Amino acid sequence: MIPSCCFPTKVLIVDDHFPYLRQLHANLPGDATSYLLYQNPHKALTFLQEEYRPDPFTRRCLTSEDSFRYEHRALDVNIKDLYREIYNPARFDQISVIVVDYDMPGMNGLEFCKQVTDPNIQKILLTGIADEQIAVQAFNEGVIHKFIKKEDRVRGELLHEAILDAQKRYFLKLSRIINEAVQGQSRLKSALADSSFLPVFQEIVAQNNIVEYYQFESSGSLLTLDASGKLGAIFIHSEDRMAHDYEEVMSEPDSTVANRVKESLKNKTHMLCYLSEEGTPWPALEQWEDYLCPARKIEGESSTYYCAYQPNGIEINTLDMLSFGIYQQQGVAAEVVS
Repeated sequence: MIPSCCFPTKVLIVDDHFPYLRQLHANLPGDATSYLLYQNPHKALTFLQEEYRPDPFTRRCLTSEDSFRYEHRALDVNIKDLYREIYNPARFDQISVIVVDYDMPGMNGLEFCKQVTDPNIQKILLTGIADEQIAVQAFNEGVIHKFIKKEDRVRGELLHEAILDAQKRYFLKLSRIINEAVQGQSRLKSALADSSFLPVFQEIVAQNNIVEYYQFESSGSLLTLDASGKLGAIFIHSEDRMAHDYEEVMSEPDSTVANRVKESLKNKTHMLCYLSEEGTPWPALEQWEDYLCPARKIEGESSTYYCAYQPNGIEINTLDMLSFGIYQQQGVAAEVVS
């Protein structure tokens, strides 16, 4: 399943051996992640308990700020509000993952993890050979979500993969209640929950260097941004939506442009891809060709989807938006606390 929203977050790493801490960080990529490095576990825990303020994006698109107790409530979710998270400059400060060494003086890694109160943060434990059984038990008890042996020769690769998986779990956990509410309002299953869409999504993300995305339609359409803040969108249309757009253009008088649009929509070789601020008038027919994108048909598990990536024509204000690239340039890609 694909989360309804994802953006670069912060990973907190705790290890009392400072040279190892720096080496560990040096082998981790920073294209879509920033890091907070602590040598002292007590200082790290004090930061988490007294300074850090979890601010999940769910608070701004759900009817209540208590985003952890929705299971028995009827929710009002405006999925179009989700993309407004791009105007929240503090989104990149959210901690999604903690990586902590087990063997530390004064407080071991499991004692540290047990005192982390944010239920959404994913915890990865670094262990020695002698600590493996302890780590397995902690994993089974839900104290940690993953453990990696420090002696492993490819620990850097393993840790990178584990962090990516943990970040996805973080956003999936927060997205769950949004997905359930959206699905309750729509008879069409979202493509984000369809395994057939996953490889297409991954391909588009890789080809366009996408580092954050936000759902804006119940079908699974996503507003996307790269690190520089360039907007794009992945549009997902159902068979009904394709038919609706064709009917709309068929009601228009014939013209050279209209006929080309009609032919493209009739044959389903292209789809209309346009996203703007709420209240913005729909483009005139003469401009519809500018918003036609090649349609990729996806035979899903229970529905047929049409997918297209639109790198242009996204009419959304970016003046008040902080991109991840600018965030990195501000010197917060890696903060070291002794």
